[in-house]
Amino acid sequence: MKFTIYDLRFTSEPVIKNHRNENRFLSLLKPVASYLFSSPCAWRGERTKERGFDLFSSLSRKLNREALIPKVDFLNASSPRSSPPTRLEERMSLRAASSCSGFTMVEIAISLAIIGIALVAILGVLPLGMRTQKDVREETIINQDATVLMEDIRNGAKGANDLTNYIYAITNTWEIINPKDPGAVIRRGTYGYTYSGFYPNPTLSPPPIYSTHAIDSGTNIIGLLTTPELQNLNGTPNPVGDAEYYSNHIVAYVRSISGPAVEKPPQDSGGVMQQSSFAYRLIVQNVPVPMAPPGNTAGVDYNYNVQANLYELRLYFRWPQQPNGSLGPGAHSFRTMVAGQLATDGWQTNLYFFQSQAFTGNTDITAEGGGP
Repeated sequence: MKFTIYDLRFTSEPVIKNHRNENRFLSLLKPVASYLFSSPCAWRGERTKERGFDLFSSLSRKLNREALIPKVDFLNASSPRSSPPTRLEERMSLRAASSCSGFTMVEIAISLAIIGIALVAILGVLPLGMRTQKDVREETIINQDATVLMEDIRNGAKGANDLTNYIYAITNTWEIINPKDPGAVIRRGTYGYTYSGFYPNPTLSPPPIYSTHAIDSGTNIIGLLTTPELQNLNGTPNPVGDAEYYSNHIVAYVRSISGPAVEKPPQDSGGVMQQSSFAYRLIVQNVPVPMAPPGNTAGVDYNYNVQANLYELRLYFRWPQQPNGSLGPGAHSFRTMVAGQLATDGWQTNLYFFQSQAFTGNTDITAEGGGP
C-alpha cells in the first residue's frame, strides 16, 4: 500500500490513496476525516497537528503496516490536484466552510441588548455612589469642626484668632418679650457682625446692650457665640421672675475649618478657592439647665443658683450654604453640659465667656422679684 500526503488547507484531494483496498480504507478514514474537518479553523495550532499525526499513525497500525506516517506540516505542504473531488470530499469541504462562520445578527442583537441593560444599571449606580461619597465627606467635616468649636466655646477661649479665617459673619436676631403676656413681642431687631464692622438693623434708641465690635479676633467671635439665649434688660444672663427680657438667636456663617488644604488660608488671588469651599450655618443656643421649683424656700434658692452655674450648650449645623443664601438638606446637632460662671468682659463690649472654675450665686432673684 502506498500513502501520499496532500495539503489539507488548499485542496480536497484524498489524504491517503489506497489502490487495492480503497473501500475498506475509506471506511476507516471517515471518522478520522470527520474529526479533522470538524474544526478546520483551529488547524493552525501545533497541538491540533500533533493529534492529526497520532490518528494517522493509529490508522496505519490498524492496516497492519509497521511504517509510521511522518509528521506533516499542514501549513506548508502542497501538491497539485490530479483528479476531481469525490462526494465525500465535497461534504467535508462544505462542513469545514460552515464551521468557520461567525455570529448571526440575532446573536449580535441579543448581546448588545444585554450590554445595554448592564450599562444602564452601572450608570444609574454611579451618581448614587458619588452622592454618598459627598455626603460622607461633608458629615466628616461637620463632626471635626463641631469638636473644635465646642471646645473653644466651653473653655472660653480668647486666643483662637484663626477662627477669623473661617467665620465670616454672625447675626443675632433678638426680641424683647413680656412674660406677663405670653407670645407678645415688644421689640425685635437683627444685628450683623462681619470682619469689617457692626451693622444694627434697625438703629435703636437707647443703645443696645450687645457688642458693637467687628469679628476681627477670636475673642470677639467666641464672646458673641457664647451669648446666652435669655438675658435680662441689663444684660445679665438667666432672667427670673416676670420682668421683660431679651431672647437671642445667634447664627454664624462658617467656611469649613477642616477639609482640603488648597481651600485654606493663606491664599492669593483674593481667596477664590476659600470662597468656593464647603460652607455651613451654625446656630448656637446657650441656655440654663431648667430646674423644677421645689416645695420649700431653701430649694428655690438652690435651684436658682444651679441655673446660674450650669448651662446646656447646643450647636445646630445646617449645610451646605449655597451661594444664593439657601441651605441644603444636611442637618446635625451637638449638645454638652457646661458647669461654671457665665461672665462678661465689661459693659462696653458685652462679650460672654464660660469660666469653668468660677461659680456664682444668682443675685437677680430678689431684684427681679423671683422666689417666694
